[in-house]
Amino acid sequence: MSDTPANSQTSAVPKGIPAKSSGEVEVYFHPGSATLLCVPAAEHEAFLSEQNLLTRSMEAVIKAKQEYELDADRAIEIRKTNIAQANTLLESAAEKVNHASEKLRDLLKTLTPDVEEGKLLSSGMSSAGIGLMELIPASKKGVMGFKKTYVRSDRISHHWRTYQLKDSEKKSGGKSFVKKETYTTEPDEHGRTEERTRLVVDHEKIVKAIKDTRPKMKLAGDDIKLMDDVNIIIGSWSKAMNTRLKKYLEPENEKFAQSGDVDFSVAAQLMRFSAGAGCNGEYNPLNKQLNGKVKGNASFVLGEAKCERKSHFPNKNGSTFLYPDRQGKEASLGAFKFVLTYGLTGSVGASVAVEAGVTADWGSKTAEGYGIRGASTRLRPGQNQHDISRSAVDADAGADLGVFAGLEIGGNIAGSVEWKSPEEGKDFVKFAVIKPGVSLQLGAGASATFHLTYVQGKFRILCKAALCWGGGAKGQVGLEINVAELKTFFECFTIMLRNVDYQKMEKQIPSDSYKSIVMIPIIALSAGVQSTQDLYNEIGSVVNKFPSMIDLSEALGEAISSAERRRLLMESINNDPDSLKYSTPETKGSIIALLIDNNFVDRIDPRNDNWNLTEWNAYKIGVMKLRKQAVFNALKWVQSKKDYENVMQHLSTNAGDKSGSWQVNQDKVIKFLGEGEQAWLGNWSTQYAEKITLLYQRLPDSSDIDPASPLKSIPQSYMDDYLALLNNQTNMQFAYLQSNEKESIA
Repeated sequence: MSDTPANSQTSAVPKGIPAKSSGEVEVYFHPGSATLLCVPAAEHEAFLSEQNLLTRSMEAVIKAKQEYELDADRAIEIRKTNIAQANTLLESAAEKVNHASEKLRDLLKTLTPDVEEGKLLSSGMSSAGIGLMELIPASKKGVMGFKKTYVRSDRISHHWRTYQLKDSEKKSGGKSFVKKETYTTEPDEHGRTEERTRLVVDHEKIVKAIKDTRPKMKLAGDDIKLMDDVNIIIGSWSKAMNTRLKKYLEPENEKFAQSGDVDFSVAAQLMRFSAGAGCNGEYNPLNKQLNGKVKGNASFVLGEAKCERKSHFPNKNGSTFLYPDRQGKEASLGAFKFVLTYGLTGSVGASVAVEAGVTADWGSKTAEGYGIRGASTRLRPGQNQHDISRSAVDADAGADLGVFAGLEIGGNIAGSVEWKSPEEGKDFVKFAVIKPGVSLQLGAGASATFHLTYVQGKFRILCKAALCWGGGAKGQVGLEINVAELKTFFECFTIMLRNVDYQKMEKQIPSDSYKSIVMIPIIALSAGVQSTQDLYNEIGSVVNKFPSMIDLSEALGEAISSAERRRLLMESINNDPDSLKYSTPETKGSIIALLIDNNFVDRIDPRNDNWNLTEWNAYKIGVMKLRKQAVFNALKWVQSKKDYENVMQHLSTNAGDKSGSWQVNQDKVIKFLGEGEQAWLGNWSTQYAEKITLLYQRLPDSSDIDPASPLKSIPQSYMDDYLALLNNQTNMQFAYLQSNEKESIA
């Protein structure tokens, strides 16, 4: 054939096996050593069986893992109506992964970790180790493309003839057939590009070396019609090997995505095998779109032998965090899961692909970047549960496969943790990003199962990797709450508090960290906001401006000492009472303390009263009606009597502090609400003082709240009554009936 790679139509991954050549041998090219291997026709059938055995076994693992991911998706929907059926589905899929992985491990158990580089090993070279050899069939008639195949080196007979190629300078080995290439990087977010260099396969040099070797082969009796097809085969292979990664799945993996040199090492050959480079059909990452995304969650670079993959750990259903409530029952804090994008290369990447389990090490050695590797642990399906009040034990990864023995943790990991509220019908949402080095900043908390802190304007969490990971993990993982996830963080925290009946979980959340969660919304609201969205935008500004507890305390002191800021606090709450939906009892208590703290100037300030003549409330007798409405609006999202009692117990302008019994503090609120009211006028006066006890009596007990139910606000009809907004005769009669109801309850 005279076609060259430039003008022929080639396919990266053809189907079928090498066709018989006209000679007495079948020829394979070993890129790692730039060697031609001649397999006698009489022994070729057994050699093909070895190739097919490894290929089918690797395909079985890839298929089982793909099907497990699909079944995990199905299980999410099934779990909503039938948990047992979902678990059965996952257990069956997991068992297929475990079985396929164990069969592949059985085949690879003779491979050794230390293999001599740059050589085509054979059965007569045991001292050099036993490795996985990557071969390209080079004697295929009428081929359109190339095929990779893999064999264990002890299955290559030492008496088969080999020819090591040499370049024009008489240098041999795979590294002799590379050249420097200058390329331009993809534009970054600002449109900037860079000029870089890397080493790529020199196709022309290899083809010339093969031609130069032909006389030696002919002399040995191995003169076959190799030259007819080799140009197309080597051309197609080199084109695939030289293709760069142009896309990456996570911005944090940009460094991993930078193109590197072509890699012929033994570890790279093992990585390409485990990624499916020798497989057929859908199991080969090059089959449909060279260097493209496979099923939308992976990318693979053949020449550099690196793979970028996105996965969910421990699985897509996550791991449920539990904490004992005041009655000792395990309360759900919601489900958490890792959504990781990891860049894998070499033996580490191969271990993750081959093994059923994965081990994470987030310890001191990986403070600048977390690492993973494959582990022999069996895949554990279902939804794990962990009580974060107890110590989590580092997992035992199990015995190493020989080829991976002593393998260091590796990989370049980026990603996030997602949280699913225990409320029914909720989906997973992004909660935090993985942050290397967090463990170094948390001091005493670094040994905790779960530890939250506020450092450098960020909420950071350190937790045992075993809590979320599953399948084997040791050490801690550091998480950071980004500004975009602050609302989710406050929502998660509020749900947690409700479900544990408003315990502070002091071992998991130090007092200073808890206090920062209390103070930040107050500072933001005192800046003046119109809506809940405005509030969380302002919270983002607050954490940027005040990165430490000292800064927050000073900012809060300034806010509460300013009459103008207290007025803005009142207006913010009345503008959107839902802004306090995700806030602690201490936050609400401090806000109410600020609202009832008043003097003569406050009482005559017209901005504290309601002058909106379109509302019936404006005609009712009372003073500071807007301030009093803000008190009720601050209580709109109180969940239970216990929650209300906590609010009243923390009625302090020093945010987060207790200030006496809740009953005594409630009396202070009642006294403020009753200022300027005339009881004898009935509903022609606002009667706020009488309504605060009715609000409390109507709240449910904590024991009556289903942890799977959503947060519930006080019904709007009740709020209209409490706020004295009723504006027609029918509603006035309704208010009178409600008042009588209150008296009968009392």
